Amino acid sequence: MSDHLVILFAFHFPPENAVGGARPYRFFKYLNKHNYACHVITAAEQDGRLGDRVHYVPDEGQSGKGTGWQVERAVRKFIMPGVTGVAWSHAAAAKGSEIIRQHPGARVSLVSTYPPLGVLLASMRLSRMERVPWVADFRDPFPDKPSDKCEKPFHMWMHSRMERIVFRSATRIIANTDSAGLTWQTRYPKRRDHIHVIWNGFDPDNRAVAAPLPVDRPYRLYSHVGELYAGRTVAPLLESIGRLIGNGRIAPGEVRIQLTGAMKGPVLPPPDFTNRAIEAGWLELQTTPVPKKEAERIAATSNGLWLIQPQSAVQVPGKLYDYIQLGRPVLAFVPPSSPVERLLSTSGIEYRCMYPEMSPETMDTLMYEYLRLPCEARQPSADFEDRFNGERQTFTLERLLDGMH
Repeated sequence: MSDHLVILFAFHFPPENAVGGARPYRFFKYLNKHNYACHVITAAEQDGRLGDRVHYVPDEGQSGKGTGWQVERAVRKFIMPGVTGVAWSHAAAAKGSEIIRQHPGARVSLVSTYPPLGVLLASMRLSRMERVPWVADFRDPFPDKPSDKCEKPFHMWMHSRMERIVFRSATRIIANTDSAGLTWQTRYPKRRDHIHVIWNGFDPDNRAVAAPLPVDRPYRLYSHVGELYAGRTVAPLLESIGRLIGNGRIAPGEVRIQLTGAMKGPVLPPPDFTNRAIEAGWLELQTTPVPKKEAERIAATSNGLWLIQPQSAVQVPGKLYDYIQLGRPVLAFVPPSSPVERLLSTSGIEYRCMYPEMSPETMDTLMYEYLRLPCEARQPSADFEDRFNGERQTFTLERLLDGMH
C-alpha cells in the first residue's frame, strides 16, 4: 500500500453525467495507477463500480429539508448568491478525517477541484483540522460575477474575500489555462511561485474517435452540442451564414447547422430570422439536452464542430479537447488572443477563429473559408498529445503533491 494518501474533494464525479467530473476522475484513476492511495469524496451518488476508494456524501443542502438545507438557503440569499455545497462541506470534511484515521502514518495531501464552493470549504476545514497540505485545483476561476442575483456590493465583496482567503490558505493552486494562471500570479504576487497550470485534457484510455460521414447525407453538417446562455451567443455566426446564403455565395441546401442543448437568454438571432432559417432547412434546433452517447454520436458524424466562448478570455471548454481528437474543422467564436485560439494553433487540425468585435464583412469572409475547409479527420499534433494527455498531466500533479512534503 502507498504511504502517500491523497484525498480528492470532487462534488461532481462519475457515474454522474457532468462535465465537471471528467478532470477529477482522470486524477483519481492515474494517481491510483501510479501507486498513490487516492480517495474521492463526492456528492455524486455511487453504484459501486468505482470501488471502495470513492465515498458518497449526500448534499443535505439540496435535500429540501433539515438544518443543512436551511443553512444553504440562508447563505445563498444573504451572503453569496449562487453558491452550492456549503452544508455538504462539513460532512465531507468529517469523512476526510475518518479516512485519515484509517491510514495511520501515511503522508496526507488534499486536493479540491472547484467548482462548487463546497469543495474549497471542505478542503480548507480539513487542512486546518489535520494540519495537512492542500492543492486547490480550479476547473473554472472564481467568476467576477458569480450569478445574476449577485449584484449587491456586499455580495461581491464576500465573493472577492472568499477568493483571497482560499488563495492565502491553499498550499498550492492550479489554474487550468495559462491566462488564468497569469491573472492570479499578477493579482497575488506573494503567491506567484505557488500558482501552477495544469490544462484540461483527455483520457488516453477513452479517446474521442471520428466516425465515417454518412455517404447519403446531401449537406455538410456543422454542430454544437451543449448549453447556450447569456453571453454565450451564437447569433453573429448564424447571421453570417444568412448573409452568405442571401448573396448567393452558398446555397441553403449545402449546409445545415445543428444546435443541440438548452438555450437560455438572448443566444439566437431575432425570432423572424431564426424561423426563416429553420424553414429554409439550414438551421436545426433541439433545445433539450441529449444523453452523452447521443452527443458523442452527433459530434463524431459532423463535418465540422462549433465552439462558442465569446464571454471568456481565460477559459477553454472541455469539449474542445474532444473536438481536436475528432480532427474535423473547428469554428471557434472567442475573444482575440484567447487560450482557445492558442491551443488550436498548435493542435494540427483545421480551424478558424471569429471574434465578437469583427465587422460583418470579415466574419463572412472567415465563415466562407471555414465552410470550404476539407472535412477529412486529421490526427492531432504531437504537441497536443504531449501537453493534454491526462496521464502525463497527472505526473505534474504528483510532483506538486510530493513537493509539499
